[in-house]
Amino acid sequence: MAKRAPEFVVLQDTREQHPLRFPHCEVEVATLPTGDYSAKVGGRSLHDVVAIERKSVADLLGSLGNGRERFERELARLADLRFKALVIEGDMAAVTAGTRYSTLTPRQTISPVLAWTFKYGVAPIFAPNRAWAARVVWLMLFHAVRYHCED
Repeated sequence: MAKRAPEFVVLQDTREQHPLRFPHCEVEVATLPTGDYSAKVGGRSLHDVVAIERKSVADLLGSLGNGRERFERELARLADLRFKALVIEGDMAAVTAGTRYSTLTPRQTISPVLAWTFKYGVAPIFAPNRAWAARVVWLMLFHAVRYHCED
């Protein structure tokens, strides 16, 4: 039988401009070296073990344009962690629909996002809206804490 994760605090990066809401758990704002969300267990930050990068569709499109080099450096830092994820607030259709406001084509948006799975080991997880994105982030942190504490 799987063990339950110990109680943990969600760590939210100080630079997170549109923070997700986690109504059923404690959230602490901290400067994270990588990602937008991590966890803290027993007073110890797990920022060196788990990080989750959150992107809205608009953020993602910006990260595929002029901000691409900076974002790929972020993905390279995520790749060094045991537990990492890229959570996108929107589905693939929303991402490709967002291209009507940019110079990017639908293929220029989806192709690199999927390729990053192999290049950086960071698979995109598409959440249909902010509420689902918060659920996904919390569940991923829960499982990262559980697996980390089982070791």
